[in-house]
This record gives sequence, structure tokens and C-alpha cells, in this order.
Amino acid sequence: QQILIIMDAFLGQWKMVSSENFDEVMQKLGVGFLTRKAGNTLKPTMTVTDLGNGKFNMKTSSTFKTTEFTFTFGEEFSEVTPDGRTVKSTITMEGSTMKQTQVDDKHTTYVERVVEGNLMKTTVKVDDVTCFRNYEKC
Repeated sequence: QQILIIMDAFLGQWKMVSSENFDEVMQKLGVGFLTRKAGNTLKPTMTVTDLGNGKFNMKTSSTFKTTEFTFTFGEEFSEVTPDGRTVKSTITMEGSTMKQTQVDDKHTTYVERVVEGNLMKTTVKVDDVTCFRNYEKC
């Protein structure tokens, strides 16, 4: 029940307004040059939806690509990332921080999302490289 109250802040549509160090994270993950350049120019929109029964949907849309996945907190699921990698993901909620772990055969990526007012602050960490992306509520 507590998770549902916290998740309420994440629900809705979010437009990316800033991104710092994203190219370095993609490079660390082995993403090719052209995909990285395209990824750095995009300002994707993320939509988080409550599907009921403890399931949520997260959809990321841009002019380049749309990806989405459905998750239940604490349950591992298969996800295809926007750069085309297939990963095993798990999402948990610790306090008011949504934590996502993505594991493939080469890397583990840690994503943390926190809502502060009208802003969703996202931190992405791969090995020793960290990226910060901020989304504003639409």
C-alpha cells in the first residue's frame, strides 16, 4: 500500500529537459557511434501508468524509437533497452526512490528515479560512469 502512495508521484507523462554524461554511459555499454549521436539529440517522453494489481507500465517515446515494459516491484523481467540490448531488469522502491537494475552478459546498469515536485531526477550508473537526466511533468 505504501508503494502505491509513493508511485502516485511517478504516474503520468514526463518530458526530458536535461541530460548530462549520457554519451559516456552509452559508450561504456558499447553502444555504436551513430546510435549514441542520435540518442544525445533526443528529448524523449516517458509515460508511467498504473495497470492495477501491482503492475505498472513504463513507456519511453522519441522520434527515434519507442520502448516499453510492464513490471511488478521486486520481480525480474526481460527488457529490450532503447539501444537494442536485452537485459534482465528488476525494479524496487526504497523509500521514495525507484531503483532499477539492468543486467546483461557484460554490464550491470543501475537506474535511480526520484520525484521532487514537478521534476523526476534520474541517475544512471554503469561501472565508474554516471549520467544525470531530468524529466519535467507534462
